Amino acid sequence: MLDDCLTNEYFDTTIIVTHGNLLAIMLQRFQVDFGFHGWKSLTNPDVFSIQRTGGEFVIERIWD
Repeated sequence: MLDDCLTNEYFDTTIIVTHGNLLAIMLQRFQVDFGFHGWKSLTNPDVFSIQRTGGEFVIERIWD
């Protein structure tokens, strides 16, 4: 499913709900430098916005 989100230009909005460990692994697909420190800073709950701009993805934490 994540590969579909990455490659399908018709997916305007996708919502994925998951556990923190899997969320960290998925975020790393969009931002390669998201690692241990990113995982450690996750809160419960946590919400991220991932937007495709051109050929790149921009990750923004929207939960404080």
